[in-house]
Parts: sequence; structure tokens; C-alpha cells
Amino acid sequence: MALVVGGTLDEPLIIGRRRLALAASEGESDTQPYHAAASLGAARGRAIVERCAARAEELALEGLRRLADELTPQHLVTCAILTSKPKAPLDLETTLRSHALIHGAEGLLFREAVARAAVACGLELHPVQESEALALAATAWRCKPTSVEKRITDLRRSAGAPWTRDEKLATIAGLLALREPGVSRKHHRVRANSKKSLLA
Repeated sequence: MALVVGGTLDEPLIIGRRRLALAASEGESDTQPYHAAASLGAARGRAIVERCAARAEELALEGLRRLADELTPQHLVTCAILTSKPKAPLDLETTLRSHALIHGAEGLLFREAVARAAVACGLELHPVQESEALALAATAWRCKPTSVEKRITDLRRSAGAPWTRDEKLATIAGLLALREPGVSRKHHRVRANSKKSLLA
């Protein structure tokens, strides 16, 4: 789910909300590429993972561009992405031996696709660790975490249902990104190195 937010924690605004389709089909190789690769082994499975990552990035780019068109004359200026705690990168063979690592790798693959698409759109990238989002917001706005939670929960009136935990955290991340110096005044372009993770 992609949320477009504006304002600050004192006056947050949900501008738009849309689901980004990141899988070309409902098949396992498109929705769970590491699971599909695990049944083939690293040598043959690598192609599935790479193909899925490339297609997910293409779809994310299409989705973000459509979203930007829908918002005209308003503009997207930054992209906040919720992340997990950074971990040392593992080779594919090691990843495919662990079900937990497979799930983590798939989550990262799709978040990376959105990150690279955002960079391709000229947006500033702003990763926010999910486990730290609430504390970061409380520090940024000098209030208690419970106060942050209440203000974001109250947005359900304007956002409408469903108003899930993920959407609340994404809103917090977006508001934090808008606090970054210069975000509201200019686009800050970041070069994406295709061989290096933008989030991990």
C-alpha cells in the first residue's frame, strides 16, 4: 500500500492511498520468488529471483508514475519506506536453506523494488526502521509515543477504513521524511547502484 501524506504530526493529512501491484502474476515465482528458487537450488533459482526483482521494479515505477499523475498539480518529493533492522547480506545458497531467511529476503526484494523506482522518479529516499518509527516521531515532535499513536490513529476519520498498523507506521515514516531539510523545496536525486542494496 502506498500512502501520500502531507503536513506535520500536529496537522497530518492523508492526500492519497493506492495499492501498488509489484507482482506480474499470482504465481509463486512472481509473489514468492525465493520460495520458488528453494525448490530448484541456487544455481537455477537465481534467474527466478533476478527476473522477479526486475519486474517488480518496473511495476513499482509504473505505479509511482501513475500516482504522481493523479496528484497533479501537487508533487511527490520524497519516498519513505519502512525497513527491518539492517543485516549482513547473505549469499543465495545460505538464504535458501532457511525458511525465515527466505521470508526476509522476499520482503526486502519488494521494498528494494519500490526504493529503486522512487530513485528513478527523482524522489529522495528516506528509509525508516519500522521498530524505531514511533520513537523517532516522538523525539522529532517532542511528545510522548502515546501522543503520536493517538494523532495517527485519529486519522482514520479522514483516511477511512481499513486503517491498519502498517498504514499508521507508513504515515509516521512519511511525516518524518517531510521534516528532512530541503525536502519541501527541491528534489534530491540519488543514484541507484544496481549491485548495492538501497535499504539494507
